[in-house]
Amino acid sequence: MYRDQQVFISGAEHTPPGSFLLKEKMEELVIGHEGEAQQLHPVGRGAKLHMPSLLVQVYPAMKKVR
Repeated sequence: MYRDQQVFISGAEHTPPGSFLLKEKMEELVIGHEGEAQQLHPVGRGAKLHMPSLLVQVYPAMKKVR
């Protein structure tokens, strides 16, 4: 389950994508990562996926952050 509202990050220049784009953004993230994932150490793989997922802000618990 992804968030269902727009979120904003106080003091940040980055605005996470609208909630209607989350499924598409997460699919892009996974597909883009699949090719190189087999070559990375599990810790490197996790680190490489962590930052983009933060930029997308998919988590329901992060609603209405301003």
